Amino acid sequence: MSEHLIVGIAGILLGFLIGWLIAWRMDEIFWTKQLAELRRREIVYRAQFADELAATRLQADLTAEAMRTSMEQRIAEAQARAEERISAAHARAEMTNALLRMELEARETAIRQEYERGLSEARAAYPFPSVSMASKTVH
Repeated sequence: MSEHLIVGIAGILLGFLIGWLIAWRMDEIFWTKQLAELRRREIVYRAQFADELAATRLQADLTAEAMRTSMEQRIAEAQARAEERISAAHARAEMTNALLRMELEARETAIRQEYERGLSEARAAYPFPSVSMASKTVH
């Protein structure tokens, strides 16, 4: 009986060991498949994220370019309006300057005419002695 008992215990131990090895191998196969699946998903997700990132960057670049173009157009329009206003201001200033010159010339002419009128009135009122008169009075 002790031999049968030893063989029985050895069989049980051997069975337990074989069962444990089979379970271990099945766990290894299961987790290897799980790990492979996770790695495959990671690769797929990385590819998707890379595509999404590239698409987002492209969209951002396009948006930035559109905004830059829009801002350049606005700046150009603002510069054109500013140039128009500056040109109009220069034209108004030139016109005002011309009008002021004309007014100044008119005032100068009026003053000169008034001076000449006053001078001729003074000459008429107080005539200079002629040369012949001056020579007669000196002797």
